[in-house]
Amino acid sequence: MPPDQAKRGAARDPEQERRFLRLLDLGALAIILVEPLARMGEHLLDRRAAYPVPAGWSEVPGFLAENLLVSALLALGWLAWLRPRISRILADSRRRRLALEEAARRSRIDALTGLPNRLGLQEYLGELWAGADDGARSVAICHLDLTGLKSVNDRSGFLVGDRVLVRVAELLRHETRGDDFVARVGGDAFVVVLADVLSREIGESVARRILQRLRDPIHLGEERVQLDASIGWTLARCGEDDPAAALAAADMALNAVRRGPGRGIAEYTAELRAQSVARARLRDELSQALAEDRFEPFFQPQIELMSGAVTGFEVLMRWIHPARGPVAPGAFMEVAEENGLIVPIGRRVIVRALEALRGWRAAGLGGFEIGLNLSAAELADRRFVDWLKWEVEMRDLPPELIRIELLETVLIHQADDALAANMAALAAHGFGVDLDDFGTGRSSLSNLLFLSVDRLKIDRSFIRNIDATPRQQQMVGAMVAMARGLGLEVLAEGVERAEEAEVVRRLGCRYGQGFWFGRPMPAAELPGWLAARGHVAERRAQAG
Repeated sequence: MPPDQAKRGAARDPEQERRFLRLLDLGALAIILVEPLARMGEHLLDRRAAYPVPAGWSEVPGFLAENLLVSALLALGWLAWLRPRISRILADSRRRRLALEEAARRSRIDALTGLPNRLGLQEYLGELWAGADDGARSVAICHLDLTGLKSVNDRSGFLVGDRVLVRVAELLRHETRGDDFVARVGGDAFVVVLADVLSREIGESVARRILQRLRDPIHLGEERVQLDASIGWTLARCGEDDPAAALAAADMALNAVRRGPGRGIAEYTAELRAQSVARARLRDELSQALAEDRFEPFFQPQIELMSGAVTGFEVLMRWIHPARGPVAPGAFMEVAEENGLIVPIGRRVIVRALEALRGWRAAGLGGFEIGLNLSAAELADRRFVDWLKWEVEMRDLPPELIRIELLETVLIHQADDALAANMAALAAHGFGVDLDDFGTGRSSLSNLLFLSVDRLKIDRSFIRNIDATPRQQQMVGAMVAMARGLGLEVLAEGVERAEEAEVVRRLGCRYGQGFWFGRPMPAAELPGWLAARGHVAERRAQAG
C-alpha cells in the first residue's frame, strides 16, 4: 500500500506553495524594516491640517515629486497600517485552508483502521485509471466480506469487534505489496487493489492466500477469534475498463459467493455477468408484478391419513406471469429476498389467503387450517406478529386455524433474538408452528425447542419410494418415534403414490400431503375440489 495513499486527492503543487509563502515572508520582512519610518508617516498624517494644502489638485503631483521623503513616509505609513490586517487575513486563510485539507483527508479515511474508505478508494481508482496508458497496466480488484464478526460483537462486545477489524486491516497491509492499495468500505467489508497483476492465475493465487490468512485464528489476549471470509475479484485493465464498472464486477463476484453453499472465492466472468443481468431483469419484473397485484395464494390439501379427511391446506405462493402462467417461488424467491420484495409480496399473499379462509367459513366450510410459509425477513421483523394478529382478528378467524410453516432459510437465523421472540409470541397467540423439511440436515433438534414447534413435516426425500426402501422406512419410523416422545405431530410431505401413503400411515404419520391427495390450486377451484371428494356436505353438516 503506498505510504501516501491516505493523502490522495490533495491536488496542489508543493513548489508553488513554497514560492507563495516565501513572497509573503519577504513582504512581511519589508514591512517590519520600514515600521519606524511608518510611525513617522502616521505622525505627519495626524498633523496634516497644519500643513498648507496646494491651491489645486493639479499641483499635488508636483508637490509630491519635489518632496520625495514626504511621499515615501506617506506610503510607508499606509503599509504599516495595512500590515497587521493583511497578516490576519493571510493567517485566517491559511487556517481555513489547512482545516479544509484536514476535513478532506478525514473524509477519505476510515477512523478505526486508518485505511482509506470508499471515497478514498474511488479517488485512488480514478487517479490510477487517469495515469494509465491505453490499458497497459492491469490490476486485480478483490472485494472481501468477513463472516463471524457479528457473533464476536454479540459475544464479546463491540470493543473486541473493533480490535478484530484493526487486526484484519494490519493483516491485509502485511499480505500486500507497497504499491498495492487496501481500503475498508463497510462494516466488515474491505477492498484490496493488487497492482500490476500479469495473469488471472496470479490474481487468484494472491486472493486465496489472503483468504487463508483471514481464516487463521486471531488472538487478542485471552480472546481467540475465528473468522471466515468470501472474496469476489476481477482482473481489470486500466484505461480500458471503467473503474466503477471494475469495482461493481468484483462486488458482483462477491455476491455470487454469498449465494453459494459456502464461503470462498469467485472471479467475475461473462457468465456471471449474464446471470447478474438476468437477476436484475427478474427483480424489475417482480417489482412490476407486485404493482400489478400478480401474486396469489395456491392451496395444497393436507389429509388425515387414518380417515382420509381434509384437515387443512398449505398456502403456496404463485406469481401469475402473463406469459408463463403460475410460477412457483423457487424461480424468484432468492431474488425477492435479496431486494427486499419478499415482505410486501408475502403480506399480499397472506392477506388473500386469510380472505379465502373467511370466505370458506361464510360458505359453511369452516374448520380447515391453513399453513403460511414465512421468510426469515418476515419473522425477523418485530412488527410482524402484531400485524398478523390484527389481520386474523379483523376477519374474526380463530388463531388455531393458522399454522406457521418455517422455510429452511429461517433456520439460518436461529440465533436471532427477534426471531425467537416472534416465534414465542406466535405460539402464545395460539398459532401452530410446523418445522418444514425435517431430516434434511438443514434442521436440528435444538430448533424444536427454540422455534416452539408443535408439528414436524418430514421432507419428501424420505418419502419418495419409501415402500421399496426398508432403510428409509427405518429412518422415518425413528423420526416418528422421536416426535411422539416430544409430543409433536408428524406430517409426511411429497406423497405421490397410494403405496407411499399406506407405508407412512403404518409408520405412525398422522397427516400426509402430496400430489396423491391433491395438487396446489387457486382458491376459486377449492370448493369444487372439495365437492368432488364429498367434503362440502360433510363440512356444512359439521358447521350446522
